[in-house]
Amino acid sequence: MPKSYLLPRTRITRSLFSYFSLSKFLSLIVLVAILFLLTPQVYSAQVTLAWDPNTEPDLDGYMVYYKEVSSGPPYDGTGATEGDSAIDVGNVTEFTLHGLTDGVTYFFAVTAYDTEDLESSYSNEVSSTGSGTVSVTSITSSTDNGCYKTGDTVNITINFSEAVTLAGGNLIATLDTGRAIEIDSINSQISVGVTYTVQAGDESSNLNVESLELSEGATLQNNENLDCDLSLPTGFNLADNNDIVIDAVAPASSATAPDYGNAALSITWAASDATSGVASTELWYKKGSGGTWSNTGLAAQAGTSGTFSYTPPDGDGTY
Repeated sequence: MPKSYLLPRTRITRSLFSYFSLSKFLSLIVLVAILFLLTPQVYSAQVTLAWDPNTEPDLDGYMVYYKEVSSGPPYDGTGATEGDSAIDVGNVTEFTLHGLTDGVTYFFAVTAYDTEDLESSYSNEVSSTGSGTVSVTSITSSTDNGCYKTGDTVNITINFSEAVTLAGGNLIATLDTGRAIEIDSINSQISVGVTYTVQAGDESSNLNVESLELSEGATLQNNENLDCDLSLPTGFNLADNNDIVIDAVAPASSATAPDYGNAALSITWAASDATSGVASTELWYKKGSGGTWSNTGLAAQAGTSGTFSYTPPDGDGTY
């Protein structure tokens, strides 16, 4: 079965040029650019190589070399949909090979060539063995870390090991707040972003995805009709990549009934908030059951407990 890989870019590039000027011969520029690749990340069905560009003005393109089983030249691989090694990929810095055999280790190198068809030495070599599966590789968010309240929105992006298409239903992401977000369109995409709107009662100390599942009759497959494994990516879930607090639950508070008196009343209070903590507590009052709540005007107190001393301004009565 085919497989795919991804090589992240690296910014380590070295270019050397040698100049020869001999009598009876034209001056010759020999390109010996050395390109650098990184160890690939394995995807199924294809392998994508990426490298830093050579910046010489007469650069004309790159050659991609590959082989299987053993490392080092000669790179005489066969079987890729794009052709046997070496493949002239033109003046690009990223190229994808398809049609490689699942479970086989492939080795890759790249060279550069100039307008005189002079070719560099090989880049460093990279290798990888495909797993033959389509999977969720990570769940991330472009929303800033912080605390979000009712009505706030949070981006959630689900990343796949290769392009997938959703058909026949929805992909459902269930969050640890208890909310389920339904995704109804994924069309040959390697990632999909959705928006979660915080609702009253939602609470999470570090927002995370608890499950991914398909609605009845739905499929999520790559272009070879291979089903995507919806297991959550260990170590790469939303809470692993971000620090987003959801707090749409009001703090809890209580106060003890003061003793009867005709002077200042002593009111002891306690407050709690399991998610983001208690910032401060104010003392409000009303006279009689039908009265209107008013702020006492006393300074708010920090912490989770304390005592207010207050003399009601409206004379005798029940407060």
